[in-house]
Amino acid sequence: MRRVHWLLETTVGRRLGARVMGVRLAPPWPSNPPAPVQLVSAIAPTPLLLVHGDRDTYFPLEHFRTLAQAAGPAATVWVVPGMGHAENGMTAPLAERIGRWARDTVGRGRLCEHGPVIPAPAAARPGR
Repeated sequence: MRRVHWLLETTVGRRLGARVMGVRLAPPWPSNPPAPVQLVSAIAPTPLLLVHGDRDTYFPLEHFRTLAQAAGPAATVWVVPGMGHAENGMTAPLAERIGRWARDTVGRGRLCEHGPVIPAPAAARPGR
């Protein structure tokens, strides 16, 4: 993340990103983004699922436990044995488990800030 922030927040980083990676990066944010621990504590009482692999080489379990504590009782917390970091550790069964949690927690027909939550038709879902 330090490298990502360096790319985003410095002129040299943005120029390097444009030259080496062929991406154009916007000017830096006016201030640093809030820390994850600040964000999760502001989400409650909205349900929140926190998933962490016990083999994550980027963030230790202690970081995850701090987030879980800050999120409070509205959070559902899963430590997945054998899972690495984020999408590198994602498996089809875990994705299905997350989907079931979302369906069971939020339900069908509930509203989000942009309107009703409507599931995509089966034909439009990936893997179908």
